[in-house]
Amino acid sequence: MPRTKWPPVRHSGRAAPRRWGESGGAAGTGGPVHAPVPPERADSSGGRVDQEARAGGITHNLSDPDLSPAAIAAHHHISVRLLHALFEQETETVGATIRRRRLERTRTDLADPRLRHRTIGEIALRWGFRHPADFSRTFRRAYGIPPSDFRHTA
Repeated sequence: MPRTKWPPVRHSGRAAPRRWGESGGAAGTGGPVHAPVPPERADSSGGRVDQEARAGGITHNLSDPDLSPAAIAAHHHISVRLLHALFEQETETVGATIRRRRLERTRTDLADPRLRHRTIGEIALRWGFRHPADFSRTFRRAYGIPPSDFRHTA
């Protein structure tokens, strides 16, 4: 399996938060002693992850079928909840962003005459859709036409 190419995580100049199990944990549990970073301050003062890194991580890893909000959060060492909070100001959720970008790439490939030799299933798999039937339903829901009909009209 190819190695995922994530963009670098950008941190502020502040010291990195302690990890579970390091000394100084809350109430002797070994847990972190830092307070959670509010979503509105997560990029600048918390040093978590900025918008460009999140977007780059999605764009660079669209072909990875394991790309999910949980994978993005784990890569940036933040919780899934914080990741979703960071996306609250966006027009769509993290999952919807991944799905939309994958659909855009598959639609482009289906319209490309140089890729006529590839099956619709191969193109769907190339952009991270695990099951061709799921891809077909998702494509039809998004564009109002099955991928096979779209390919014939493109």
